[in-house]
Amino acid sequence: MINELDKLLEVRKYFAYGPGYEVDNNDEDVYSYVREGLEEVEGDGLVLMISDGEAGEIISKRINSRQPNTTFYDYTGHVQGKIITDERGYGDFKVRKSENEGWSVWVPVIKK
Repeated sequence: MINELDKLLEVRKYFAYGPGYEVDNNDEDVYSYVREGLEEVEGDGLVLMISDGEAGEIISKRINSRQPNTTFYDYTGHVQGKIITDERGYGDFKVRKSENEGWSVWVPVIKK
């Protein structure tokens, strides 16, 4: 089984490309950051979310991924399901409020 640090290294290697942006709705509970990816590369870019707390509930934030009409999944596996962005790149991205699983990295599903 791949450990948590290996997941972060893989995310950096395969997805963390293009301009980066801090999200405008960050608060004391959730910090989010977007890498929009490179236009010439399919399937890169990401939405990173980090939370605090111990409750374990899922927190959702409306975030501009800068990738319109794109399907994302949480590479960490901390939050299940997929998120589809709208025509402007916005989607309701999620993170678990937890010390151990309080981070999610949403990456695009590569179209085949």
